[in-house]
Amino acid sequence: MNWAKSISLTEIAFLLVFLLIYGFYFWRTKEIGKAIGKASRVRLLKFVWRAVYFTLFVMALLGPSFGKTETEVRFSSQNILLAIDLSASMNTSDVAPNRLEKVKLELYNLLNNVKNNRVGLILFSDRAYWQIPFTYDTQLVREYISALDTEIMPSSGSNLNAPLRLINEKIKPSTKACLTLIVSDGESFEAPDMALINTLKTKQVEFMFLGVGTENGGSVQYKGQELKQEDGSPIRSHLKVDELQAFSQALDAPLFFLKNDFSELSKVNTEIQKSQNIVLPGRKRLVINNKYSIFLLIGFMLAALDFMVPIKVFRL
Repeated sequence: MNWAKSISLTEIAFLLVFLLIYGFYFWRTKEIGKAIGKASRVRLLKFVWRAVYFTLFVMALLGPSFGKTETEVRFSSQNILLAIDLSASMNTSDVAPNRLEKVKLELYNLLNNVKNNRVGLILFSDRAYWQIPFTYDTQLVREYISALDTEIMPSSGSNLNAPLRLINEKIKPSTKACLTLIVSDGESFEAPDMALINTLKTKQVEFMFLGVGTENGGSVQYKGQELKQEDGSPIRSHLKVDELQAFSQALDAPLFFLKNDFSELSKVNTEIQKSQNIVLPGRKRLVINNKYSIFLLIGFMLAALDFMVPIKVFRL
């Protein structure tokens, strides 16, 4: 037999109280017996009976178990990685007030639903930087996201392969499963790197894409001013659906969209919840079979019989 915990001061205190009460009971019945000239023949029997079920109660507190079984473990938490595009085109105003501000608001709300998960943050333009390692402190991640600005990045260009390269570098085959959400308007000066993508498929990394913007596009803003080309015409940026689809299809990843009056963040949240129920192969552990209920049930049965079947202490 195994025990979930060793006897502590709590159990010892219960036993001492029981013995003190019964010591007083023995003394009282002895005194009463002297007064009436009768000796109690059953007080020892009642003591043994009550000591048995009281001991069973104490044993139940200690968590008795018989043997061990191997069970499959389902993860209640996971690593969630947010990769956010901070290229200059994320300042486009086709999504009010602009693409980046809309993303910051939506991700702030999304993080309210992932409090039991570890969250990490990658920022990218033509290069990617891992800004926050995986942490349960989602409030820290929210505060960092709320302060994001495209001026953080040294370059205004964008490359969707950049976060993939960083993830491939940092996520090892032995690393716990990771779900990555890549947020971008799809502007990328490189096509999907298939060699890199095939390597990522060997790791425990799932991907989702969130495309931000509209196909009609809008003017690119900088510090509240519309950026213009050399000829004076405004610089415009469009949501590149084809480029996002090329990456999502290569990675077998779902693609969602965020626009002014259309948001699929609820679907992103659904995918996060679904991935929490995935059982990863080879993840098993030994679980002790706690049988405290058996001792508790027998103890209650003996206690009930003690109250239901009265036994006279003295026969007059």
